[in-house]
Amino acid sequence: MRTLLFAAASRTNIQPIGHLSLLVILVLLLILVASSAIFSKLSRRNTTQRRQTAIDDWADSKYLTFHPAADAALISLNLPLLNLPDAAAELLITGSDFSIAQLRSDSTRVPQHFHILLRSIEHSARPCALRPTLAAISIIDHLRDLRPVNIASSSRFTAFSNQNAAAVAFAKSPAAARLPADVGLFVGENVLILDFTSRRFDEIEFNRMIDLSEQIAKRLPVPKKAASKV
Repeated sequence: MRTLLFAAASRTNIQPIGHLSLLVILVLLLILVASSAIFSKLSRRNTTQRRQTAIDDWADSKYLTFHPAADAALISLNLPLLNLPDAAAELLITGSDFSIAQLRSDSTRVPQHFHILLRSIEHSARPCALRPTLAAISIIDHLRDLRPVNIASSSRFTAFSNQNAAAVAFAKSPAAARLPADVGLFVGENVLILDFTSRRFDEIEFNRMIDLSEQIAKRLPVPKKAASKV
């Protein structure tokens, strides 16, 4: 019987199953492993990593660079006045003249997260800030060398500066008039910071903060020395 089976197999050019090449089996196993890895990656992309995926796709569409948590924590931001030594970026988007970051700090009793946009500007006036009055937390609370200044004309914001006159002028400026009541603003040496901690960290708010920072940068008070040269 066995002789007849081998004879039939040879006549029809069919190899017995037992003679399958070990190489073929290894190739099939590699294909199975690769397929499983791709499926796992796509599943995470559309479930647990959906938020990061959406931000990454948005950054690509704007020709920006998205840095996930592992990379973002290694990048130093231009925050010389920030009095939170352990603050690190959990998520970060960088462009040519601005960055958008979600910061985390464990310095306080309860870990805090801050959402900020930093824009490089040409500005040399005295550092000033406007903190949303109703905000539970704000990055402006942790800036060094600034103290609150009473601005009777504003109930939406608390002004911060190291000079009363500068704070008053800043609070009454056209730049401050563009500021929504739930967004904080700091302007220092060649840097503008928008604090949108009370808002979601998503693509819709990114677009809003980018537009807002551009509008405010065009309306900043001109320092007296610079104005006298014009």
